Amino acid sequence: MNQNNADHHELNRAVVALDLTNMDEELLHYTKFLAEQIGLEKMEFIHALPEFDIFRSSYFRSFNELGVPTDLNETVWQTAKTKVEKVLGGSMGRPYQVKAIVGKPLEVILNRAEVSQADLLVVGDKDRQHTQGVLAKNIIRKAAGNVLLVPEKPVESLEHILVAIDFSENSARALQTAVAIGAKTNAPAAITCLNVYDMPLMAPYMINRTAEEFKGMTEANIEEAFNQFVKDHAAGYPGVINRLLREKMVPRVSDYILEIAQETGAGLIVIGAKGHSYLERLMIGSVTERLVAVNQRIPVLVVK
Repeated sequence: MNQNNADHHELNRAVVALDLTNMDEELLHYTKFLAEQIGLEKMEFIHALPEFDIFRSSYFRSFNELGVPTDLNETVWQTAKTKVEKVLGGSMGRPYQVKAIVGKPLEVILNRAEVSQADLLVVGDKDRQHTQGVLAKNIIRKAAGNVLLVPEKPVESLEHILVAIDFSENSARALQTAVAIGAKTNAPAAITCLNVYDMPLMAPYMINRTAEEFKGMTEANIEEAFNQFVKDHAAGYPGVINRLLREKMVPRVSDYILEIAQETGAGLIVIGAKGHSYLERLMIGSVTERLVAVNQRIPVLVVK
């Protein structure tokens, strides 16, 4: 594996979005686990405090009437800081900051990730049908960099990583990032590369091949391409890299990804987003969206 290529895909700086709900504790514990596993060098924990326009109405004489502190920003910052310190304490041995920033949550989170030059934006994935679920989905769509979605009660393990592969540049980035993560864990993580393929309906056009022969030849070609893909993007990886092929028999590829992740005991699913342009980011893909919607325990890293 080319060292410069590996460095490009390493995760060193993270921005973690807190929402001051019970989900924060899960998010903080997982961030601590991740930092210990892969050696995050810098972390910034932020809470986006919305501007409550209703309180500016002349019908409210003061915040005190509603029990809202006048120094709300300071109060929120102190609450977030207390939460972070309770979980991380001073034992991490690496710097972190806690910030409360007034503004629209989506804009604040994306801006801090950009300004901080974060390699990773960590977001809690809960309550998908309501505010937090919508926010997480929009972050995946609009973030310029990698997004890690941490579900409620996440699996805390990096012994096994599952990477969805379709031989595109997107999945190449996903594999390279998985390799960079796996190489940093205490023992190199086992990586399973999964390719779900469509078998072309060629029966009416085959003259000298049976359906079984054509299937065998197709799979042999895919396996050859698979081996070359792994060689090109993960050569020199010190851990085990498994290759799995699955013929697509049900409509949703995401179902295969989640099924294999559960079967192999994967602690992380890595999948490539569509691309780098703003338009491509808005179209993150039905596979990613569906996977995020149905997955409930395994953290999902969307690589940009």
